[in-house]
Amino acid sequence: MVHIIDVDAVDLLSATMLGFLIAVLRMVRDRGGAVGLVATRENALRTLGVTGLDRVFSVGRTIAEVAALMDARAGAGAVQESATNARKTEGMKG
Repeated sequence: MVHIIDVDAVDLLSATMLGFLIAVLRMVRDRGGAVGLVATRENALRTLGVTGLDRVFSVGRTIAEVAALMDARAGAGAVQESATNARKTEGMKG
């Protein structure tokens, strides 16, 4: 299941809020889902960049942009998994 959270409603991405977002991400990932963030405010984008969370979450300026980024990540993961499985299968043949 995909969840997209709009962090623009929050004035400040405090340590508590970042901890909450990470907890949500872990809970959702444990259930096979993904979390993306909509952020347009410069302070939110800066905080996500400085903390490295912009590499953990798919972050975009619109819901559509975040959804596209999440689709791309899921596709990249699926492609990588298929390639790994293909290499394992090739190794078993020889």
